[in-house]
Amino acid sequence: MNRVRYPIGRTGTKEEVEKEWYLASNFGDDRVTYIHEAVDWNLKTGGDSDLGQPIYAVADWKLKYYHLNSHNESGFGKHLVYECNTPWGIRYFHIAHTQNPLDPEKQSEGKEGDKLAEVGKTGRPNNTLPAHLHFAVFKVDPSTLINTIDSIAKTKTQLNNWWEDPIEFFKKWNEYKEDMPDIKQLIIDLRLGLLDKPPSEDEIKYDTEHWENPLEYVKRLTGDGKFYEKYVMPQLESQKKLLEGDCNRAISEKNDFYQTELETAKKEAKVNYETLLHRKVESFSGRYLIRLGFKKLFGF
Repeated sequence: MNRVRYPIGRTGTKEEVEKEWYLASNFGDDRVTYIHEAVDWNLKTGGDSDLGQPIYAVADWKLKYYHLNSHNESGFGKHLVYECNTPWGIRYFHIAHTQNPLDPEKQSEGKEGDKLAEVGKTGRPNNTLPAHLHFAVFKVDPSTLINTIDSIAKTKTQLNNWWEDPIEFFKKWNEYKEDMPDIKQLIIDLRLGLLDKPPSEDEIKYDTEHWENPLEYVKRLTGDGKFYEKYVMPQLESQKKLLEGDCNRAISEKNDFYQTELETAKKEAKVNYETLLHRKVESFSGRYLIRLGFKKLFGF
């Protein structure tokens, strides 16, 4: 999957953006009556020097929602939301306070780097709002929220459940390794391993679109998130008892080779148990993860 570009700058690289732009507001800033769910970018040249700067699609995109004329002098002004496929499922990118946005009748999807709008001042009467790009990343489909794409975060819980930090998201995506496990296959394997039945196509589609990471997915499947305690530890304890039984049998079955058998059994028990606990898993089979230890594999 292609690396993501920033929504501003000629090349859209992190280096260019950090050199020429600055964050006027950060994700999670306390605004007294709400919590800022986005980042605000401005050119370092100051004033309204960024007015009219192009805003680009960060990846291949599809237009989902837009308010281009309904409240130009209030709220987010002219703003739109487009969706992109990411390594963690679909994300919804929100650009606000824009000017000269695309015409939805002429273009509703496209490629990374397409111009979608320009940095503007819409959203306040008489152009009193300083020009800037308001950029947010929805983790959920904003149409499911009460105020849809006009939603703002009133609490930390809303902030963390509905949005994610754009800067951290860009960092995570650009550091993403192509050899990470295929999400679809991992979903199939984990459902087989945890629920003992394969997922339907609808379940695969839904789980892929709402994918965050293996830990959160397992929490959702198991209900309480106690995967390690409920699924892994019983397997390890059962194996440990079997290995301890080998030692006990070596003790009870005394013969001329008693000492050798006992030491061999102890060594085998230790090696086998440590292997079970620490072995690196190459296959992402759900059943295999349970047997060898999900906790050790994913490091949580």
